[in-house]
Amino acid sequence: MLASWLHALSYLRNLAAHHQRLWNRTYTIKPIQAKQYAADLQDTTRFYAQAVMAEVLLKVVSPDTHWGQRLADLLAEHPKVRADRLGFPADWRNRPLWQP
Repeated sequence: MLASWLHALSYLRNLAAHHQRLWNRTYTIKPIQAKQYAADLQDTTRFYAQAVMAEVLLKVVSPDTHWGQRLADLLAEHPKVRADRLGFPADWRNRPLWQP
């Protein structure tokens, strides 16, 4: 599972490094669903799955991370970027993964 997550995140990194758009895209490199995060990884072809993987891994390697909050702040700062177009469920901020 970890290898598939790192592969998917590597693909995401390469897209960003080459100035490709990350929103409103279908990701072709899909991570394996972890049972613990099955509710959040239902659609692994959208950006939300990439954000879930980043948040999970960051909480392991850096438990004091504020990346999830910074992501929420960024989306709030740019209301024209619709979170649903990125694959974010309407209640994503209330899900356990995104709680501090």
